[in-house]
Amino acid sequence: MPTASPTTSLPASQSAADASAYGIDPAVAALPIGVRVFQPDPALWPVATSQASTPEGLWLVSRAERSPNFDYGALTGLLGDYGELLLLTPDRSRILRAYPFRAVPPEWLLVTQDAIYCGRQGDGGLPDSMVCRVDRSTGALIVVVFPSTVDSAFSDPQTGVVDSQALAGRPGSWRLAGPLSSADLQHVPRLSAGSLLFARDPHQAGGGKALRLDPVTLK
Repeated sequence: MPTASPTTSLPASQSAADASAYGIDPAVAALPIGVRVFQPDPALWPVATSQASTPEGLWLVSRAERSPNFDYGALTGLLGDYGELLLLTPDRSRILRAYPFRAVPPEWLLVTQDAIYCGRQGDGGLPDSMVCRVDRSTGALIVVVFPSTVDSAFSDPQTGVVDSQALAGRPGSWRLAGPLSSADLQHVPRLSAGSLLFARDPHQAGGGKALRLDPVTLK
């Protein structure tokens, strides 16, 4: 099957103006929507926690990967650690909002009356963890990153010291928190007693401790 290059004649997934408004790299915006909006095998990434239909459209977490009908070429490095939280039209034909997450591609989302939450638990390839909140009324984004103590994308490669300058230029409000020591972000949280609660598997190291964040500020 012939492949398309980044200069393909297939329509871009996003206009240059919309991409600029959301801080999206022009090369990502130029990708066809069928390549950019991609979700892995539901057995590995359950649909129930990776997309949700709402009155404003379809929210989903997406991470473009190699496709048999598209040659990433020079974009491999650009997309290797990249993921997005997207709001699409119900038929998936158009992107309404796009939130980029370099080094911390989201793995799950949670819809509440006021906000969309997303996040990830760091792993061996991308060790940093993250929680995000998007206000459903204003579209405002808040992100808190929990840098790994080893090989963090948010630390100085020479000293290993966490560097807030790594957040420069990212759209929305981003902040760094301490490394996770007693919480597990692998599971989708729930609202409980005025907190965003991340329960921890009692059989894992660290016992049954849980991480609680303010559902509005993520502090």
